[in-house]
Amino acid sequence: MKIELLYFNGCPTYEIALQILNEVLKEEKIDAKIEMIKVKSNEEAKELKFLGSPTIRINGNDVERKAQKSKDFGMKCRIYFYEGEIFGFPPKDMVRKVIGGKEMSKVTLVVAKWCPICPRAKKLWEELRVQHEFEYEETDVNSEKGKELVAKHSIMSVPTTIIDDKVAFVGVPDKNEAIKLLK
Repeated sequence: MKIELLYFNGCPTYEIALQILNEVLKEEKIDAKIEMIKVKSNEEAKELKFLGSPTIRINGNDVERKAQKSKDFGMKCRIYFYEGEIFGFPPKDMVRKVIGGKEMSKVTLVVAKWCPICPRAKKLWEELRVQHEFEYEETDVNSEKGKELVAKHSIMSVPTTIIDDKVAFVGVPDKNEAIKLLK
């Protein structure tokens, strides 16, 4: 396992990130070396694809899934959004899920009480949860969270399946399509 901790000199939170990494490695009984990479300039930040300090990568992948496609590189303090809270370092549970191989996709099914086909989508995702590991939640379009998701993702139909904060399918996918969406 290759573990990198990227930071810049003077970062107030990289030592917390290092402590979290060491604790998780010990708790998970993983013997791995942490490569400390000090980023010294904007040019180096771009070359290293540095999203800000501290950044933790496991086998080349950022511990924050949403950040893996970002191209916002540079010398700056990084924030992590996890379970509704903002942190200046990756939270321990986020790190543990990636290091322990327990990181799961999050499926959100947006439904409406008046929708006659929404129960089919609900049944499909509930059945798939038995065979595949992923977080699952259902949200009604009229709930506060449902309204936020409708606005954020420009949802115009239900059921809508959102996987890892991206609209993955509108309507009821067949089982094979749904499985492919999880990968």
